[in-house]
Amino acid sequence: MKLKLSLLSHSVVLLIEHFERYARFYYSDGHYEIQTDHLKEYIYRKKGISGYKNPIQIQNVLLFPTVNQKYQECQWLNLDYLEEKDAVYTELLTEKNLLLKCRTMYLRNKEKRFLEGT
Repeated sequence: MKLKLSLLSHSVVLLIEHFERYARFYYSDGHYEIQTDHLKEYIYRKKGISGYKNPIQIQNVLLFPTVNQKYQECQWLNLDYLEEKDAVYTELLTEKNLLLKCRTMYLRNKEKRFLEGT
């Protein structure tokens, strides 16, 4: 049973980078690229969520944009996974110079949830 749970944890999206013709999805066990025109097949926008920075949902994971989603340099972060204190995720964020931004966004998101009572 322990092996099954550890395999399932690798299917969590950690970070998405958007490039001109493709998007790169980062998982805790690696990454893969898809063409930009196929990106819309993965994204599910919840209409009921007007939460912090209007997150997108991919594979039941909320991902929050680092900048306005219309910009090419927009990256999406999994803020909830920061609680796991995963060394791979921390290293990835450090490499992309996103660790401080992710921590700041995480605290703002938690503060908003706390004030809303959810």
